[in-house]
Amino acid sequence: MSKYQFVFVFILIVLVSNTFAANETLVEYCTYCNNATTECSGETKCNSYVPGQCTEYQNPCNGKILGGTVMSQEGSRYYALFYEDVNCSTGALIRLNYTCNACYVDDGAYFPCPPSEAQILLVSLPVLLLILFNIFIIAFCILFVIDLGDSTITVKKTLLYVNYESGRLDDRIPNLESTNSNASDAAYIVSPGRNGMYAIGHKVTLGDPGYYSDGSYRSESATHRIRPGGRFVRGDNRRYEVSLLLKDWQEWKPGMSSSGDIIFQGGKLAGGGNPAYFIATKRNSLIFRMPNNNETLLLLDDFRPYSNQWFDFRIDVAWRDSPTGLYIIYMRIPSIEKDYKLIKEYKNYHTYLPDNPKSVMGYSKWGLYRPGQSLENGDIPTRIIYHDDICIFDIDI
Repeated sequence: MSKYQFVFVFILIVLVSNTFAANETLVEYCTYCNNATTECSGETKCNSYVPGQCTEYQNPCNGKILGGTVMSQEGSRYYALFYEDVNCSTGALIRLNYTCNACYVDDGAYFPCPPSEAQILLVSLPVLLLILFNIFIIAFCILFVIDLGDSTITVKKTLLYVNYESGRLDDRIPNLESTNSNASDAAYIVSPGRNGMYAIGHKVTLGDPGYYSDGSYRSESATHRIRPGGRFVRGDNRRYEVSLLLKDWQEWKPGMSSSGDIIFQGGKLAGGGNPAYFIATKRNSLIFRMPNNNETLLLLDDFRPYSNQWFDFRIDVAWRDSPTGLYIIYMRIPSIEKDYKLIKEYKNYHTYLPDNPKSVMGYSKWGLYRPGQSLENGDIPTRIIYHDDICIFDIDI
């Protein structure tokens, strides 16, 4: 058993030992689902929140994410902070001195009074027994079936977070580039976004010089002027997260160019040449491509059933100037999946492998880049894509 397997099993045991405490401290917030926020009658649905912890604030009646919240309790009194964003960093509205079981007509919501100790014990015992059984099965699999390996990943720091909630193309982030194309709608703000009010849209029309920049038909945002958060160098470890939506995307048909549309470059290497990796549409599929490693990974065989829906991606990278690097690729389709799904892990790869040996740094780009396409080839004239919630983290691997 590796040391990480042992630690994981130990954590599971500690979590079980705290089951009673967790049951006692969870805060419930309930809403009347009668579509009239000023009435306190009819069916109610509730969500539970860990006190003092920033959590997504979700309407339990319709499942809509409304922002973030931090809730706490002292006896029969409740305290709540509501935020416009899920990270609880902006737009806080303070609400104090809520009394349990009292309906607040402004919201059509209330905090249920906490159960008695006898009720907690009655509910917790069968739940605890079930948890113990499940933990035993999980621990058995970890110890004797699953090899977790010797790597763990922890986030150290958020280097860049772009969610466009400012309603501006640069999201009020100094030196964030929105596009180099000069068409008035090459980059523009759209609503709603992935989780909030806004996202960015990029548009490219083949044959129109307004969408031609840097030698190609493209419109992309870029972080190369953001120091240090928008850049990486050899030896860095990074996590990249991005959400994107293919807007009214017309399907590829035989006879059209097969080069594809590049829609996210988390590892663009300075000095020219290929990026270290990119995400692209290829015919009617989504791919992850490492051109200088000659590797292509199929992310989704056919994206057409998910027209105008968001896709979430997470890529962990150990940027190395030798075959000791790492890529871990995750994907989520929010309309059908709650959690990220591991697609593939590439170990012992030369991840910082530029075409230009003098390259000293890399950066990220998102938008629409249409290499090798033209109207003469019969390619789709105009394509549009939305991006939101672009995050870059410094991580330990």
